[in-house]
Formats: sequence, C-alpha cells, structure tokens
Amino acid sequence: KTAYEIRLSLVGSEMCIRDSFQALSVMQARYREQVKCIYIDPPYNTGDGDFAYKDQYQDSSWLSFLSGVLELSGGVASRNGIIAISTDSTEVNRLAFLCDGFFDRANRLAQVSVAKGTTTGQDAGAFGSSIDYLTVYRFTDKFKVGGLPLEADDILRFDREDQNGKYSVLQLRKTGNADRREDRPNMYYARVAPDGGEVFPIGPGGYESRWRAGKSTADEWLEEGLIEWIQRDGAWVPYVKYYAEGRLKRPSDLWDNVEDDFLLESIEGNKKATRDLKACLGRTVGFKNPKPIGLVKRLCNISNVASTEVVLDYFAGSGTTGHAVINLNREDGGQRKFILVEMGDYFDTVLL
Repeated sequence: KTAYEIRLSLVGSEMCIRDSFQALSVMQARYREQVKCIYIDPPYNTGDGDFAYKDQYQDSSWLSFLSGVLELSGGVASRNGIIAISTDSTEVNRLAFLCDGFFDRANRLAQVSVAKGTTTGQDAGAFGSSIDYLTVYRFTDKFKVGGLPLEADDILRFDREDQNGKYSVLQLRKTGNADRREDRPNMYYARVAPDGGEVFPIGPGGYESRWRAGKSTADEWLEEGLIEWIQRDGAWVPYVKYYAEGRLKRPSDLWDNVEDDFLLESIEGNKKATRDLKACLGRTVGFKNPKPIGLVKRLCNISNVASTEVVLDYFAGSGTTGHAVINLNREDGGQRKFILVEMGDYFDTVLL
C-alpha cells in the first residue's frame, strides 16, 4: 500500500466517531476492562476558545472538557493497564489534580518531561517552551512497569565478550546504601581468589562491607561462570557478569532526544513528527504539533502491551497511536489492535 492508503486504513478500518464521550460510552460494554494502554493528546488549553467538544452535561472549560471522558476511561481500561496524557505547562498541574480524583493519587506513576526538539513561544519577556509533559497513571496496583530496550549508549558499556555474548561487570561487593556488614551479616564471608587466598568484602577506608548475595547464591554464580576475578592494585577483586542480550532498563521521567531505541523509533520531538507526517501523506496537512511515533511505542513497551492486546486513543489527531501499533506489529509479528476516535468532519478537512 501507499503511505496515503495506509493512513486511510489506519483511520477507516478502526473507529472514527464524532464525539469522544459518545465513543467511550458505546465502548463500555464491548471493551469492558480490555484496553491495556490508553494514550491521549487532548487539545491544550491555549485560551483560543476553539474547543469543538461539547455535550449536554459539561461546559466548555478545559477541565470539564476532559472530566467526562476520563471518568469513562476507567470502564474500558484493563486492571493492569495505564493511561498516559500529553499536555504542556499550562495545564499539567490541574490535569494531575483532576486525574488524582479519578484514578487515585497513589496510582500516579510519573509526570514525564518530553523534549519537543525545538523551543516554542519565544516572545520577548517570556520563557520559551522546550518540553511537553506526559502524565501517567496505572488503574490498579496490578500493573507493573515494563522495561525498555537498551539504547546505543547503553550497549557501549558491554565491552567484554565470552561464549555467551557481550557483557559488563559490577563488583560482587555491595556498594552504595546498606553496604556494611551489620546491614546483612550473612553476606559477609570469604571468597577464594585465583591465587588461593581468601578475600572478604572490605569497603573504602577498610570498613567491613558485604557481598551482593549470600554464599549459596554466589557459589551458583561461580559454577555458572558468572564470577570474574580482576586484579586491582595487586589485589584480586571479584566481579559479577551481566549480559546485554535480553536486558531491559527502567524508564526515567525525562525523555529527551534518543538517538536509537532499537525496537523503538527515536523520540526526536514534535518538529520531526510533523516532517514524518508530511512524508507519510505526501503533503502538509492541518494537524498541529503531532506527537512522535516513538513516544507511543515507548508507552506500549512500558505498559507491556501483549501481542493481542488493545491500545486506545480517543483524541486520535494525525493517527500517531495507530501508526506506532502498526510498526510494533511489523517488528515482532504481533496482532495488537488499536482503536482511534476522532471527529469525522475534522478528517474531511485534512485528508480529502
């Protein structure tokens, strides 16, 4: 298919209902607790008074604009799922206050700062804006944050290699907090160095420290070839191997310009997302500040969206969420489904 045909199927083969509130209402029975990841990028409260969303229950203020759909989100969301909402500094605090009421403050996972890739609003006498915010909530404590594939800079740390692949090492001695013998007395014991001498975990300055694991676990690591002895200043020091293959890392609350996310595409800001959308459709269209595909792909990884689970975006805009899910399925052969909701007349103005 051409990019234009893919774009049409992206918005046409799923769900395109005029009103997000009505769409979520319709979905309550069919998709009850089935959506693993909800991502929305609602219109920001810029003061333009251009919100198209209206219904008989809410006025047109920004918080009322969102409250109805956020409340309905809980009905379709999986109990081990998340919702992530993009906004700027104008409304990030009020958004968090609103979501605390619907989803519980204890379920707020993060307020992520996402680099735009360019600075906007550089008027005289004011600060420019270089970041957006991504407010992330789980729906229950059943949700566990998924890891992310290693980036190029991370891989450089794995500068050793054996028959099992590339690896790096860290001291067998515990470092940092709770690293003293009295913290874990059973983890203070002797290890036998290659020269036959006994080595104890001794910290800087000579205090008695402790190993990272008990003796039985360390013995298993030795049998599995995971202990490596290195000479430092004439003394033997034991290290533990850890391999690059299959390793994930914890997501942080700063998503800046990522050069290479392997399975993920770069998060290079809204400016690049605009260029990508133009390349996809073959021309410039009227979507303001589309989000990068890599941002939604990263969310899918963090939320552990399995190969047959559902992702929802009820402010679909340019279709970034659908595009991201399609790319993920192409990469790993998955059959993830996405549901996009957008106003039909809006599509008519930008696509036809």
